[in-house]
Amino acid sequence: MHVFALQVLTPSSPSTVSKTDELVDEIITHIASFEPGSVFFKGVFWPVFLAGAAATNERQREFIRETLRNIWKLLPQFNVKSAGVVLEAMWRDGKGNWKERLARTGSDYLFI
Repeated sequence: MHVFALQVLTPSSPSTVSKTDELVDEIITHIASFEPGSVFFKGVFWPVFLAGAAATNERQREFIRETLRNIWKLLPQFNVKSAGVVLEAMWRDGKGNWKERLARTGSDYLFI
């Protein structure tokens, strides 16, 4: 995913933040095209988490929250709820890029 590569391969800068924001909006647009009951909707968990990790505004974050709730309805698995908890902690932190915020949560999860 571009948003992951952008954060991993480039340093934090205003242009990186702007591009990341655009990519999150693009991911949200694609995810929104799936019906929550669709068999394909089950496959959006990892992109939702990545978009959520990079989300910079409340509109994006609320979409991620709602999408995780819809995934939970289809797949009531602990890691879906855990992803929401981790993202909320990252959003409350707000300092640095998403990789730094994720590291500070002290969480070790496999979100796939």
